[in-house]
Formats: sequence, C-alpha cells, structure tokens
Amino acid sequence: MADSPPRRKPRLEAGAEGEAAPDLLSPLPLEVLDKILSRLHIYDVVRTSVLSRAWRRRWEALPTVNLFGRPAIPADEVDVLLLRRTAPLRTFLLIGYGSRYVDALHDWLLYLSRNGVEALRLRFAPVGFRLHSSLFSCRELTSLSLTSCRLPPATAGFAGFPSLKTLQFDKVDIAEHGGKQLAALITRSPLIERVELTTVELIGTTPKPKTSE
Repeated sequence: MADSPPRRKPRLEAGAEGEAAPDLLSPLPLEVLDKILSRLHIYDVVRTSVLSRAWRRRWEALPTVNLFGRPAIPADEVDVLLLRRTAPLRTFLLIGYGSRYVDALHDWLLYLSRNGVEALRLRFAPVGFRLHSSLFSCRELTSLSLTSCRLPPATAGFAGFPSLKTLQFDKVDIAEHGGKQLAALITRSPLIERVELTTVELIGTTPKPKTSE
C-alpha cells in the first residue's frame, strides 16, 4: 500500500474566512504611541503609516518632529512637513547641513514660536552657522540645546525665557558683547536649573588695555 502523501500544515490565515488580520497596534494608548514615534527620524515615522490604521497620518499630530541624524532632509520637505501638521509642536530636533537651511530656518523658528515649542535642539555642520534672531521669539522654551553655530544679538526688549530650565551650548559663538549677552540670557531665565557650556566663544568681551595718564 502506497504511503499517503504528507499532510500540509495549515496556513496562518489573515482571519476567519479570509478576513483581514486584526490590527493589534490600534489599541495602544496615544501617549504610548506618540512616545514610540517621537524617538524615530521623521522619515521612519512616515513609513510606519502602513503598519496600522492607528498610525496612519499620526505623524501629522505628533508633539515631536525629529530631524536629528541621517538621512538629511531637504529644506523644502521640512516646509511641507510643518505645513501639514495639525497639532501644536512641543519638541523640534534638527541637524542642519551646509547653507541650505540659512533662509528657511528663520521661517521655521517663527513657526515654532507661534506653535509654543518647548524643547529645541539644533546642530549644524559646518561650524559657524549664524542663527536668526527669531530664536528669541520662542518664549515658551523649557530646553534649548545649540551646537556648532553663532548666537545672534538678542532682539530689543528681549526679557529672557521665562520657562527655560536647561541650557546647553557646544561650539557656540556669542557675538557683540558675548559675555554680557550670555549673563543676561541666564539671569533673565528665572527657572534655569542646568547650564552646560562647552567651547563657547564670547566675542567682543576682551577688556580694553588701560592707557597711562
């Protein structure tokens, strides 16, 4: 008697009678979902839209936009990204490459200030990128981290960052009476708790030599 053919293993079906597989990600609380997505580069966040109905277009409402690390994102795509957002933006992380962001960053900082940004982390390559004074309009900042750039003079009437708790400068040049400007920035931020200064150049603070009478 011939051996009976081996029995096929049952395939894992999408669901009963061919129904779509249950979406196991949708029940995640939004707070948990947002924490997961906020850790990813924005390109990866957009790609997750195909994983779950709950994740579809969720990136437009995330409180964080993470542009830190590779791949670099063109300035015009950042414009589109910000324009498509549907919720306040609390955290903005960006590495800027070359001069492509020089003009655009001014508009982005204004956008961030109007959307109540609270945490701002900017890093630039090469060193020497001069920030626009619109930075000082981000009045709701609680954390400011700048790397490889030049801080512009504060705008007239700038009264500090009333909610700032953390200030981190690395390879930052502060122009025009840099020492006074840095001191004013710190003293006018009454809630400041942590200050980290690494390779900060205070321009225009060298004392003038005394003249003999």
